[in-house]
Amino acid sequence: MNKIIGKFLRSFAGESIYLLLMNVADRVFSFILFIIIARVSYETVYGQIVTMFTLSSVCAIFFDMGLNAYLQREIAAGGDKTDVFSRIFSLGMILFFPYLTVSYLVYQVLYATIPLFLFLISLLIIHVSSLVNIVNKALAGLGIYKGQFTAFLIPRILVSLMFFISLYFGEAIADNMLMLFFLAVVLNLIIVFVYAGRSGIRFSFSLGRIMPVIKSALPLGLAVIFNFLYDKIDVLIISSYRGFGETAYYSAAYGIFKTSSIAFSFLMVSGFTEVSSMRNNIEEVRKFFRQTIVKVLMICLVTALFIYFSAELLIDFFYTDRFKKSSEVLKILSFAIPFLGLNNLTGITINGLGYFKVVMYITLVGLLLNSMLNLFFVPIYGIFASAFITVLTEFLILSGEYFFLRRILIN
Repeated sequence: MNKIIGKFLRSFAGESIYLLLMNVADRVFSFILFIIIARVSYETVYGQIVTMFTLSSVCAIFFDMGLNAYLQREIAAGGDKTDVFSRIFSLGMILFFPYLTVSYLVYQVLYATIPLFLFLISLLIIHVSSLVNIVNKALAGLGIYKGQFTAFLIPRILVSLMFFISLYFGEAIADNMLMLFFLAVVLNLIIVFVYAGRSGIRFSFSLGRIMPVIKSALPLGLAVIFNFLYDKIDVLIISSYRGFGETAYYSAAYGIFKTSSIAFSFLMVSGFTEVSSMRNNIEEVRKFFRQTIVKVLMICLVTALFIYFSAELLIDFFYTDRFKKSSEVLKILSFAIPFLGLNNLTGITINGLGYFKVVMYITLVGLLLNSMLNLFFVPIYGIFASAFITVLTEFLILSGEYFFLRRILIN
C-alpha cells in the first residue's frame, strides 16, 4: 500500500501538478457556483437553469465531432500543431451559427416557458467554453498544463470575489451570477490563447483540408456524443416528465456525484496523451494500464464509501434541508463511482490506441439502453429510477470496454 501511495504522489512531478490543480479547481468552481444559485433561487428556477445548461451542452456536443480529442492526439503524436489547431479552431468558431439555430429551435419547441435570457446566457457560456477546450486540448497534446491552469484560475478568482461581494450585500441573483460566469469564460479564452502562442501554437483562420480531419475524427466524435448524451439525457427526461422541481433534486445529487470525479479525472487527461504517444508499444500501454487501474480503483472505492455514508450531511451542508430528498438519490449514485472511474480509464486507453469505433459502438449501446430505461421508468418511479439506471449504464459500458481492451493487451 505504501508503495502504491508513493508512486501516486510521485506522479505529480512537473507539469502534472497543474493538471491536478486545474481539474480540482474546475469541478469545485462549477460545483460552488451552482450551489450558490440553488441556495438563492426557488427550486423550479434552479431546475430551469440546470435544464438550459443541459440543453445547450447536448446541442453543443453534436458539433464537437471528436475534433478536440483528435487535436490532442495528433499533437501528442508529433503532428503539425499550428496547422491542425488552426483548422479545428476555425471550424469551432463557424459552428456557432448552426449551434445557435438548432438550440433555439429545440428551446422553442420544448422549453419556451423558460426565460429567453437563461437560454441565451447558457448557450454562450457553453460555446465559449468549447473554444477554451480546443486550446486546452492543443496544450495538453504538448503536455503543457501550467498555462491552462493559470488561464483558468485568474478569471475564476476575480469572479469569485464578485460573487462573494454580491452575497455580502444581499444582491446575489442567478442572472447576475450567470453573467459573471460568462465574463470569466471569455477572459479564460483570451489568456489561454496567449499561452498557446507562447508554446508555438499559432492561429490563422483556415478551413482548408478540414473534411479529411472530420472524417478521421468522426468515430471518436460519435463516441463522445453518445457518452455525453447518456450522461445528460436523464435530466432532460426528468424535466419533461416530472417537472423542474424534481430536476433540481436530481441535479443536486448528480452534481456531487460528478464532482467526485475530480479525485481521478486528472489521470485521464494526461493518460490520453501518454497512450497516444506510446500506441505502437503495447507493452508500455499494458504497463500504464496496470499502474493506473490500481490508482483509479483505490481512489474510487474510498470516494464512494465517503459519499454513501455522508450523503445526508453533504446535501444539507451544500444545498440546505430544502433538498433533503436528494440525499437518497446520492446514496444510489455513489455505487456508480467505481464504474465511472474505471470506464473513463478503459475509454481513454482504447481511444489513445486509435480504436475509436469500438468506444463509439459501446457508448451507443449505453445511450440507447439508458434512454429507453429512463423513458419507461422515470414517469413511474421518478428520479430514483434515473439513479439506478445511471449505475447500471456505467457498469455495462465498463464491461464492454474492458472485454475489448483485455483482448488487445493480452495479445
